[in-house]
Amino acid sequence: MSTSRVVTLLTPIFGALSAFVVAWASKHLPGIPVPGPEEITALEIAGFTGAVAIAAHWLHGNQLWEARKRVVGDVETGVHTITKADPDLIEAIEKRVDARVEAVLKGLEVKVTPQAPQAPAAT
Repeated sequence: MSTSRVVTLLTPIFGALSAFVVAWASKHLPGIPVPGPEEITALEIAGFTGAVAIAAHWLHGNQLWEARKRVVGDVETGVHTITKADPDLIEAIEKRVDARVEAVLKGLEVKVTPQAPQAPAAT
């Protein structure tokens, strides 16, 4: 079972657990005023929402990571296939790219023109 499925299955359990802990803490910890039933319900909803939001954020990031991993795997497969078909092709492409990069870098000129400081605009 993948990690994403485990997180998806355990999210409601941890959401309910966090709602219970928030409600229990609001009743039993010293120094906290005892809330009414409406406030306890609001605290439970807030605890559950927080747990679900964290799980949803993690799942979203995990899906993006898996998609990027698939793309990298596809690129590696394509490069391997091209290399098998023509072993010199990748080397030739790398040489052409390197030559173009060097040409572009040689053609770049950095010009810095000093500017006098401007007075702030009057409002």
